Amino acid sequence: MKIRFAVTFVLLTTFPNITIALEPITIQSGKTIGFYWTDTQGKIFVKSTAGKTLGFYDPVSNLTKRINGQVVSQGNTIMLLLYLPNQ
Repeated sequence: MKIRFAVTFVLLTTFPNITIALEPITIQSGKTIGFYWTDTQGKIFVKSTAGKTLGFYDPVSNLTKRINGQVVSQGNTIMLLLYLPNQ
């Protein structure tokens, strides 16, 4: 009898005085295409597999923004940030 199980690895990133857990974003094939985390204010950030922070969703304003502050859309569309050209 074979037992199959799935393991989720959580990558820990350390910022000055803060350690956060990056949750992987995977597609159906199992390939990791990015990571996300939530800060203490509830903002959800998305990071590429190359380690670049792409942007965030702010639930207070209900806007998704690039890391430079440019509004991408209304609502939580952080996955879209993984597919937009870099600016």
